[in-house]
Amino acid sequence: MSSSAQQVLLCVDDNEIHCYALGRCLANLGFKVISAHNGTEALRIVSEVKTDVILLDINMPDVNGFEVCRRIRAKTELQDVAIVFHTATSATESSHREALDAGADAFLTYPVAITHLQSVIQGCIAKRTTGKLKD
Repeated sequence: MSSSAQQVLLCVDDNEIHCYALGRCLANLGFKVISAHNGTEALRIVSEVKTDVILLDINMPDVNGFEVCRRIRAKTELQDVAIVFHTATSATESSHREALDAGADAFLTYPVAITHLQSVIQGCIAKRTTGKLKD
């Protein structure tokens, strides 16, 4: 991670306990973590706060993760935001394909090792900001 600025990660998950636990782990890795518990809240936050990466759940009660991703990708000013889907319940090939078609940079299923999650997040941020994968 860059030492000049703390990277901002938006964790979007309607399961508040999961979001809190994941946020704590990622904050310990040096991210500034902001949480949203539904798609509408996530879209509001990302339009107001400079965000480097969004960790996005699929199943949410209002706007699902696929639609949140499509709406973000439709905004020119948000093209450099990395989007990583995470799910425990929608881990199907069709969900994976739909996430990538919506504009996601990566798709992870839980459980996932925090070191792997960190690596994927950093690789996606690097790809979005420099146009190539970080080694």
